[in-house]
Amino acid sequence: MPFSFHKKKQGLIVRWCFFAVLVALAVFASYRCMVGFPYSTTETRPEFWDFFYKTILVEFTIPLIELAVVVTPKWVVAISLGFLLVFCATYLTFMNVRVSEFLIDTETEMRKVSWPSKDEVADSSLVVIIVIIAMGVYLFVLDIGLNKFIQWLIF
Repeated sequence: MPFSFHKKKQGLIVRWCFFAVLVALAVFASYRCMVGFPYSTTETRPEFWDFFYKTILVEFTIPLIELAVVVTPKWVVAISLGFLLVFCATYLTFMNVRVSEFLIDTETEMRKVSWPSKDEVADSSLVVIIVIIAMGVYLFVLDIGLNKFIQWLIF
């Protein structure tokens, strides 16, 4: 069946997270298409693109908040692109066998990982911060010392 979920009970956490990321990217792409549509300045815009900017397909006002909505072809292209990308994300995440198997295997492997406790993470982070500060101080002193040595050699 072409439109059935592949192993729909497995790998749900990773699949839904992957889907959420793809949808966020689709929304961003749709927004960028709307805002950064070709020839946004009128000086360099060919006449062909005027259709996308000046034609008003539908115009209405949302009654309770008095918000005027103007639907232009530019808006339709951006929304269509968003829906197309969300459809592709749905297909990739839930129906494509190779991607679904990869995401299921990823979640299976993530469950096998021995995750550190909260105290271990805090201790490791403290060690990293101390080492970074010590290395910063060491490199600062070394830099100042080498700078003084080079100045002494030159002058």
